[in-house]
Amino acid sequence: MDSSQNLSNKEVEKTEKKAVIPLRRVKQEKAVKIPQLNDDSISSEDCEHHSLWEKSHLFQTSRSLHADASLS
Repeated sequence: MDSSQNLSNKEVEKTEKKAVIPLRRVKQEKAVKIPQLNDDSISSEDCEHHSLWEKSHLFQTSRSLHADASLS
């Protein structure tokens, strides 16, 4: 006789494991706030100042490129 047959169902330990799929944590993204521009946020003076800076910066960059090319 097998010893496990003498034991009642309650006394027998279950050794079978169930296949458990671990849960993954889902990253929750926060909403991004985009500030609204109003007419006062960008003045015409700022725009003119930026365009002057941009022109001078491009001029300086092109001069340095030409100077580097002439040295070669």
